[in-house]
Amino acid sequence: MKWTSFRISGRESFGIVKGDRIIDISAFFAESECPHTLVELISQPEKLAHIEKQQEAMHGAIPCKDVQFLPAIIPPNNVMAVGKNYRKHVMEMGSVADIPEAIMIFTKSSNTLVGHRGRFLYMRV
Repeated sequence: MKWTSFRISGRESFGIVKGDRIIDISAFFAESECPHTLVELISQPEKLAHIEKQQEAMHGAIPCKDVQFLPAIIPPNNVMAVGKNYRKHVMEMGSVADIPEAIMIFTKSSNTLVGHRGRFLYMRV
């Protein structure tokens, strides 16, 4: 299953991507049973199993073109990242001369994450 978080008509939700449509999580559960976040859902295997069984029968999905994609999961804290962590990746980036001698670790604030098709803004130095 491909998961996404999205905003539509001012409401944030998450769901399963099926081709060019999204099945909103709310289609699978009564309001009182519906997980509030993708992280909450992932931590409940019985709810994931329920979705797995029901997803093929679902109708009324939202067209992807109608939503603003959000980061799939927004972590509560900074994201720890490792840069240029393997030789092939460094070569793909075209920076063979910059292969680090030591591991490069950096953090990324959770408010810097963007969703699919999102605009990434950066400052010129």
